[in-house]
Amino acid sequence: MVINGGYPGGESCRLANIVWHKIGRGQSIHNFHNFAVAPRFGFGWYENWLDSLLLKSTKLFISVSKSCADSLKVRNTFKNLTNNIHIYNGINDKSKKKSNFNIRKNIGIEDNPLCLMLSTYEPRKGHQFIFRAFEKVLKIVPNAHLVVCGSSTKNQIINVRRLKSEMSKVADNIHLFGFIPNGASLIAQADIILIGSQEFESFGLTAAESMIRKKPVISTNVGGLAEVIGTDNSCGFVVNKKDINAFAKNIILLLQNKELRDKMGRSGRERALKFFSADKMSMKYFEAIKK
Repeated sequence: MVINGGYPGGESCRLANIVWHKIGRGQSIHNFHNFAVAPRFGFGWYENWLDSLLLKSTKLFISVSKSCADSLKVRNTFKNLTNNIHIYNGINDKSKKKSNFNIRKNIGIEDNPLCLMLSTYEPRKGHQFIFRAFEKVLKIVPNAHLVVCGSSTKNQIINVRRLKSEMSKVADNIHLFGFIPNGASLIAQADIILIGSQEFESFGLTAAESMIRKKPVISTNVGGLAEVIGTDNSCGFVVNKKDINAFAKNIILLLQNKELRDKMGRSGRERALKFFSADKMSMKYFEAIKK
């Protein structure tokens, strides 16, 4: 099995499957973890040729969500692909790692409502979308706070800081931090987890990590997020990636209703244990490899 990032990703990954077949070792598995994109302009002939060789060399394509697996069909060679499946990422419920970072102590609040966004500072993660939604939230819940934690490049962090500064009326309630070790353990300190992704969200690990910790999630409908959270509003809310009003409305609803937060948290944990455990993931990969 060859593990790739997005598709086509690294050329050496595709070549490894092809060469394995060429030397008579049979067909192998191509595992990719982010969305497929159309061939580069001017290189379609080469990309399609390489795709056709890979198709002949591969017995199974596996990705991390149905949305991501189906994205292969954006490429002509794979339009009628049938040997592609998805195996959801798994999370370890037994992890004991904790962070020494106390969010409320660091930003100087006690029991005020707290929303948390864990992501890199890339534009695709939707910081501007989240900030604009939170601006509406503060009109109804003025003591709410938003904490953002994540790593990225210097320029990307500067850009998000600029977005925050442009919203001077709510800037005091938005707090930006860099990478924090064992960041997933920060989830337990928040009331709600927010995911504002605007593109290329193949799975949504933060959502699964939050659900296993009984925290409701509000996210956009990008990529595999709806597959993780579900669309029945039992574990959280999934809204259109452009619908700031709906996103804000759901934040307000949850911040004002602890009973609903707790109920969604319990349902989220049940769903995470059912679909996204590390044991289930490893067993499904074992079965796929064994065939």
